[in-house]
Amino acid sequence: MKPIHVSVGICENTDTRLFPVRCRRALTAGPDAPREVRRILRAHLRLWRMPEAADAAELAVTELLANVAAHAPDGRCAVTVRRRPAGVRVEVRDASPLLPALREAGEWEESGRGLALVAAVTDRWGAEPPAVGGVGGGTGGGKTVWFEIDAAPVPVPATAALPGPTPDRQVPEACCPTGPCTKTR
Repeated sequence: MKPIHVSVGICENTDTRLFPVRCRRALTAGPDAPREVRRILRAHLRLWRMPEAADAAELAVTELLANVAAHAPDGRCAVTVRRRPAGVRVEVRDASPLLPALREAGEWEESGRGLALVAAVTDRWGAEPPAVGGVGGGTGGGKTVWFEIDAAPVPVPATAALPGPTPDRQVPEACCPTGPCTKTR
């Protein structure tokens, strides 16, 4: 397996066979943000052997980032990708206190269909105010909008090596937030 070249903010790895189980990236929802987040998301789903969830997850996170760009005061947000035992959970946290609501857009309206798309392509979604503070975890308003996609990891044949520490294997850049990774496991 080739190393995957993405850069992220914070990655946690509690089981080296599964690579990072959580990845968080703080960013401003601008024109390049969806492409960057989709790349990170697809890379993690590939590492976690859940490639069938990538298209739906990419569409859903793009819609949530579009909502941040349209409704959050400064466009700042934090995207968290979490591996679950049977799928993935993606959370987008921003500073806007207004919880989104699913609505039916009129035939000629140019907006209002994003959450309907999220609901259509994911298994579950929701929105909640953060337990403590806004985007940076401090005090203030804000919310987290999340979705989950159920996906069983593609089984590894018994004769194949599990993705884990090997002497000649490069650690994917997703685990190295400071730049290209030269470490090996």
